[in-house]
Amino acid sequence: MVSNLSNGIQAIQSCQKGVLSKLILYYCKGYIEELRGLTSTVWRFTKELYPDLQVEFINIKDYGRRRVTEFFIVPNMPISRLNYRIWRLEIAVLFDHLLTCKTNDHLVTLHLECEEPIQHFSSTFIPFLQACKKLKCLELSVMYPTSGIDLLLKSWLENAHESLEKVIIDVWNIDGEDEYQSLIKLTTGYKFILKLRGLNIRLNLHIKWFIY
Repeated sequence: MVSNLSNGIQAIQSCQKGVLSKLILYYCKGYIEELRGLTSTVWRFTKELYPDLQVEFINIKDYGRRRVTEFFIVPNMPISRLNYRIWRLEIAVLFDHLLTCKTNDHLVTLHLECEEPIQHFSSTFIPFLQACKKLKCLELSVMYPTSGIDLLLKSWLENAHESLEKVIIDVWNIDGEDEYQSLIKLTTGYKFILKLRGLNIRLNLHIKWFIY
């Protein structure tokens, strides 16, 4: 599909602009070695042909392979929705690549699943989210002991994200009732005020269950 689309786009570069408004790409295989991919140049011509095009990229799984990110996400790609599962790749590396490709200029929905705890959570997320001026929906799934979620909520109180409308954060594998209650105390106040200010926010905390 990718090769045919690339050839088709290159063949009609000089044609009249069309009406294509959405392209949904769903990554469902773990192997990219046989794929050629779409280059930044191809996407630039695509945007010229279809100025209102929005790309939704669903189910990217990198599993520590930085090449997956660099293969699929390139400059000039107008990604409005990104569903990304990350494992064994630093979140800062992903965000740096997205900023380099200016993906943040187009993002409306970001669904991010992190299968390992994130170090420096707030200092990594806050600058990136501030750069996403069109972001409306944010869904995060993170593993405990990721810390700094309260600082992310606090940052939205101090410097409101103008476009953000909906936030869902799931924290998994919380190690016991004490840690669970501590997270509730850290975040409840911020969450309550954000709701009063009109942000549709939900924070789901999940305790790790031990099976003996």
